[in-house]
Amino acid sequence: MDTIALIGLGASNALLLVELQKRGLIQNVDVLVFDSSDKEINDKTYCFWARPQEQIVLDLQELIFKSWNSVKVVDRVENLDQMNYYMVESRRLYQEAKSIIAQHANVNFINASIDAVQEVPDKVLLHSNGHGYLVDRIFDSRPGVIDEEIGATVWQSFKGWKIETAAAVFDERTFTLMDFEVAQDGGTQFMYVLPFRDNQAMIELTRFSNELLEDQRAEELLTQYCETLAERYTVVGMEQGTIPMTQDILVDQSHPRRISMGGRRGLIKATTGYAFKAMHEDARAVASTFGDQALSQSRKAPGKFTRFHFYDTLLLILLKFRPSWGKEIFTRLLVSQRASSVFTFLEERSSISWEVSMFARLPILKFLWSVGYLVLFKLRKHAWRFAPLLLTCVATVLQFYFPQHVLPVVGGVLLIMLFTVGIPHGALDAYLEKRSDRLSVFVLKYLGIMALALLVWWVTPVIALVAFIAYSAWHFGQTDLEEWEISSPVLSVVWGLMVMVLLLLPHWDEVLTVLGAIGIDAAKSVPAAPRAFLVMVEVLAFCLAVWQRSWKWLLTATTLLATSVLPLMIAFGVYFVLGHSVVGWRHLKVRQNWSTVQMWKRASPFTLGALLVFAVMLTTARVASLTEYFGTGMVFISALSLPHVVYMSVFYQKNSATLHGPRR
Repeated sequence: MDTIALIGLGASNALLLVELQKRGLIQNVDVLVFDSSDKEINDKTYCFWARPQEQIVLDLQELIFKSWNSVKVVDRVENLDQMNYYMVESRRLYQEAKSIIAQHANVNFINASIDAVQEVPDKVLLHSNGHGYLVDRIFDSRPGVIDEEIGATVWQSFKGWKIETAAAVFDERTFTLMDFEVAQDGGTQFMYVLPFRDNQAMIELTRFSNELLEDQRAEELLTQYCETLAERYTVVGMEQGTIPMTQDILVDQSHPRRISMGGRRGLIKATTGYAFKAMHEDARAVASTFGDQALSQSRKAPGKFTRFHFYDTLLLILLKFRPSWGKEIFTRLLVSQRASSVFTFLEERSSISWEVSMFARLPILKFLWSVGYLVLFKLRKHAWRFAPLLLTCVATVLQFYFPQHVLPVVGGVLLIMLFTVGIPHGALDAYLEKRSDRLSVFVLKYLGIMALALLVWWVTPVIALVAFIAYSAWHFGQTDLEEWEISSPVLSVVWGLMVMVLLLLPHWDEVLTVLGAIGIDAAKSVPAAPRAFLVMVEVLAFCLAVWQRSWKWLLTATTLLATSVLPLMIAFGVYFVLGHSVVGWRHLKVRQNWSTVQMWKRASPFTLGALLVFAVMLTTARVASLTEYFGTGMVFISALSLPHVVYMSVFYQKNSATLHGPRR
């Protein structure tokens, strides 16, 4: 049997055990469960809302501690319609999981944490307290790595008291949602009241802020609040904790044997901290594909670049930089909307019309401030991405008013960038991975591949041209999709071919002239593709960008469309140098952890060598025009590119998951 390991016995992995038991799958594998805690105390309260007939309620009926059908919101009590608000005590869930462990001889609980996770051939090696455990798959629920894009992480920190009062002061049918009548202390703070009986309830103080709730201050506020509820009470239980309110968990799906669970998978709703229902759905998804590790790893990830993701981003910006606005925003939301509708919205099932109505009742100027902050931040951070489009706009203006200056000015800028980034980014191939051969041998191999490419150009230019277009399309597509964090070899090929079409077809007469200059006169008999075909490719480019919800793809497609009115040399240079080469340079810098100076130093010998070869080709070739120079340059670049495409393709296959954080 295969052996699996569950790292951490929190909600996500406990729910997975329950689901595997329910489906009769747990006896098919050996299971190791690691947790440094013995899971004997009630350290958390899990809450969720659902209709009584929903699967989560049916599955966890015996674990549900309490449910409520009405809620106190600000100054009113309202019914939740067909919905209930449910509570599960963490201790009950832990007990259920440990009961399952005790029932099966093939399931073992190891009261220890994991020190390291190591990939070995066809297995995963876990290191814990000096011992090694070899397993086939791991389900990892340890806290994930946060790579916060904007500002410092907002934390939901909380402390709750379970109290018993001398008198009956609670309506056990009604819970209190977000009571803001407490001191805000420079953040956004509120109370929950979850009554279990008429004299027993959980009173919980929650804070949204970059700064965590201080224990002493929490007790002061809890004391003050409890005294408003009852003259005499006794604290009989306590819970506290922190939850990251972030959209920037680094979710690694590159290892089929290492499966992220819970918060590590990004299942925590960034603006509320709710996750239990999402974890239950995820546990069902894992169990349904349990026999296929690839399917388990590729199950649907939390939605990115949806409108709800955008809403969360705006609210998080406000909580980070204007935390004092939180009370007003949440209060106006709860005053203007029914709680059941708010729950539907938080579950991302509301309609656009309802959302428009909701925002109309909120302090819209505050959200517009957040939008402005986000736009300015993105522009500052991604200014380099707009360089190709900006230079294209400059070239277009020059083309219209001063056409004689387009090639000297814009072409000069591109030529400088070609020899500072374009060729150097390819000159670093020798340093990508450890080589078994010496550097001199590597250089000879590299030059040998280039010489072979040049030989093919000399013997049969048509075949060389077709090959150049093919491997350029693959390389362009692979590099762009890596940058856009889209994993699809098919889309890489499709997009790469579309790039070649968008670069070449609008300049067909120039293309024929260049081909004639390098000895491919037969191409002159090839007619230009119908304009309708080019329009179709352009529309498809924008459709693919929208389908993938990638603003970076949309920007590249827009730039390619804009270059169609410029000379071929400028259009190709804008994409190849400012787009493709700069992106490749940045990928190498991130993965290899190099500085720009280090990269230039390492690339300089090969760059100078490339310049020398290029100079020899230009001085020995019989060319009489700028077009012929461009054609000769393209032959040189095609030869230089072939070994580079091979090495970079291997580089991307090995390092795809490490080039980026969350998709942004």
